[in-house]
Amino acid sequence: GLDLRLTLDSNLQRTVELQLRGLSGACAVVDPRNGDVLALASAPGFNPNEFVPVLRSELYSRYSSDPRKPLLNRAVGGAYAPGSTFKPVIALAALTAGVPAELTYDCTGVFRLGQMRLRCASRWGHGSLDMRHALMKSCNPYFCNLGLDIGTNAIQVAASAFGFGEKTGIDCGIDMSGTVPDADWKMRMYGEKWFLGDVAQMSIGQGMLLVSPLQMALAAGAIGTGFRVTPRLKADLPVARTPLPFKAENLAVVREGMRLVVAGDGESRGTGWRGGVGVPVSVSGKTGTAEIGRGATRRKNTWFIAYAPSDSPRVALALVVENGESGGMTAAPRVNAILKGIFGEGGS
Repeated sequence: GLDLRLTLDSNLQRTVELQLRGLSGACAVVDPRNGDVLALASAPGFNPNEFVPVLRSELYSRYSSDPRKPLLNRAVGGAYAPGSTFKPVIALAALTAGVPAELTYDCTGVFRLGQMRLRCASRWGHGSLDMRHALMKSCNPYFCNLGLDIGTNAIQVAASAFGFGEKTGIDCGIDMSGTVPDADWKMRMYGEKWFLGDVAQMSIGQGMLLVSPLQMALAAGAIGTGFRVTPRLKADLPVARTPLPFKAENLAVVREGMRLVVAGDGESRGTGWRGGVGVPVSVSGKTGTAEIGRGATRRKNTWFIAYAPSDSPRVALALVVENGESGGMTAAPRVNAILKGIFGEGGS
């Protein structure tokens, strides 16, 4: 047969799979310079050798009826609310709309809109924050207010610039486009009007917004490099990349906020500090914790996205763990282990 050369790094793939062992979740690792997919893992999985020489009907029935959905490739086909990992997109939308990075909102620990109450990670509030520190602290009230100030259209344009709501173009059979909702979409799907509460929810990466881990890895890399890439698994495919339509000074604000998420500001830690401990290169990232369901079925999907090194990204990734505690507690340490595997002790 013909030779097939892939972009995957087998050692990195093993490291990523180890970090997901025993969990439900996914991870995508890419080279943001050219779109090479370095690792792509989904858990729980299955042993493909069981499908050789034929897929037995009883085996398929067992896998397809498993509530953990082992046949779903969550890395490219999983539809997740991104939680606070979407806040850098909101920040860029606001900066593009003319909102200054120095604009402050006062966080009291809860965002109120009519009967809606959206709580912040800080129970007693963060006080007054600018945009960079709102990213560092992942302040919900800040981004709810910011999203309401700029409106749905500005968010839609920024999300589209990153390819959210579209297929990534990866050269494999599964490529989930996700959902970036608006008034027309909601009326078409649910027969309901679009409310300010929908904007507030989308501004913190929740509500009806859906993305895949691969999309989030590509977005993280695009922020770091300034251009979008089309992911590729076949190493001989041409590189396809498109500059992001954001001013350099606006990207610099968001990059600094994501650097503070991991490095802190010298006075306090960012929410993703665990992602950078012991990694011999600088790391920029963003945590996310998306609440799913209600009552007895309520749970959290926990995220961490990152790119490294911060000043010249060579790797970008997104990791999600279902039913986790928080992005900073659950996902960031696993990304930390992956980054250590990539860069080693000497930062090579």
